[in-house]
Amino acid sequence: MSPKMSLRYLFSIDYLFSTTGKLSYGLLYLLFFLAATVAGITYRILAKRKNDYIAKEDFVKQFFWIYVLWGALGLVSVFARAQNLPVFGARIFTIAIIFLFAISNFWLVIYHQKWTKKEIYKFTNKKRKEKWLKKK
Repeated sequence: MSPKMSLRYLFSIDYLFSTTGKLSYGLLYLLFFLAATVAGITYRILAKRKNDYIAKEDFVKQFFWIYVLWGALGLVSVFARAQNLPVFGARIFTIAIIFLFAISNFWLVIYHQKWTKKEIYKFTNKKRKEKWLKKK
């Protein structure tokens, strides 16, 4: 096993905080974070057009800000890494962004399952009842 592939080397402080060397998978990172940013903006625009937006409003806001925030920070990280900037270009910064993005997505799933589904159910019941009640 080469010294560059050992776990001790991959988790060493020098490697994680290094900004020198080739930016491996740079295009993949760039496309991933750009897609996350675009997905957040697109979802918000498309969700506002739907009838049940009032029930999903809190979820849509959280989805938008999580995807735009982590996508923009990821794009900053890729740019900083390409320019060899000391703090934001470190590998640990990109790893932290990806890790926190995954945790945020886990939170979105929990929030949708626990609270948004209840709000959608209440909203559909309210609409169904309003359909048959006479308005004065």
